[in-house]
Amino acid sequence: MFKNAYLEIKSALLSKTGKNTALALVSQIAIATLSYILNILLIRKMSISDYGIFSLFSSVLMLLSGVIHLGWMESYVRFGSEYSQKPEAMAVEKFFFKRIIITSITLSLLVLIFSTPISEKIYHRKDFTFYFFLGVLGALFLTLYNLGLSYFRAHQKFKHYTILDTTTTTFRVLLGLSIISLGIPLLTPISIIYLIVPFLGFIAFCIMKKTSPDTAKLTDSHHEKFNTYNSWLVVSWVAVHFIGNIDSQFLAYYHNNEVVAAFSAVSKLTLPIHFIIRAIYTTLLPRLSQTQKLDDIKLYLSKMKYFLIPISILLIASCWFLPSLLIWFAGNAYKSATFLIQIQIITVLIDFLCTPLSIVL
Repeated sequence: MFKNAYLEIKSALLSKTGKNTALALVSQIAIATLSYILNILLIRKMSISDYGIFSLFSSVLMLLSGVIHLGWMESYVRFGSEYSQKPEAMAVEKFFFKRIIITSITLSLLVLIFSTPISEKIYHRKDFTFYFFLGVLGALFLTLYNLGLSYFRAHQKFKHYTILDTTTTTFRVLLGLSIISLGIPLLTPISIIYLIVPFLGFIAFCIMKKTSPDTAKLTDSHHEKFNTYNSWLVVSWVAVHFIGNIDSQFLAYYHNNEVVAAFSAVSKLTLPIHFIIRAIYTTLLPRLSQTQKLDDIKLYLSKMKYFLIPISILLIASCWFLPSLLIWFAGNAYKSATFLIQIQIITVLIDFLCTPLSIVL
């Protein structure tokens, strides 16, 4: 039994999907390590109140970056992969790029118009208006940057994906460390770094991207197919992403910055699991999009258990040692949040186990 399991694991790791997932996972581990270093320093160098404001800024950025494209980003990965080797590849790319960019810019401008009343009515913080404004702009730039990553996902160019993602993250961390070393107040300059680095990453993508000539046009049936898929996807995608990132907004409505900071510190400890989920999601969706046989899809899903089961066991075990790690990570000021980390682990475990199935569906 153990020999068969070993052979199955070896086969899964040596498959194209396994190699791509491993490459993406190495990238995510590098990014997680760099981000951890920066986050530890930010938590320890910032006051709890300032870190609470920064956490809200980050939450707004992540929340909006996931919804302002209205699901067109993942629809592009789905169909960009399917048509990447077909004559319609360039036409498909233009179709989705146009919708992602126009939708993201339009919704970002709409939110910016109401940034002041949103900051005062929802967050009850007049001093948050400026950072909310930065968060909206950051969400737009992050969406453009993610468009570049999605292009490499759709074409399964995971080497380019890894280079762009790790280089951009490294640059952000180096800028952050430089600001910290100056000994100046961190809140505003660190927020600006999170704003401009994704934009620079998008420019880097434009330089890396190679254009191909149009060889075929899209028909009405293509448009109907893409629009129908996205109309279903947008409901689930926006809802899930919104619900998954709304927690800090609720906390900000009812509690002070210190509570938001504690929740954010706890969330940072579970980031490695989210990076693993992202690695699976990054590689599995484009691979399955090129697969036409249902049996192949079932085979990919069955092999996932050799990744999911061991990591799930480690997650459950982490309920015992992560509370102590939180105190080391964030300091004694966050000692009251140790029980919260155990609740967060259960939430992450559910997300981790459900992600492969949701991709297949």
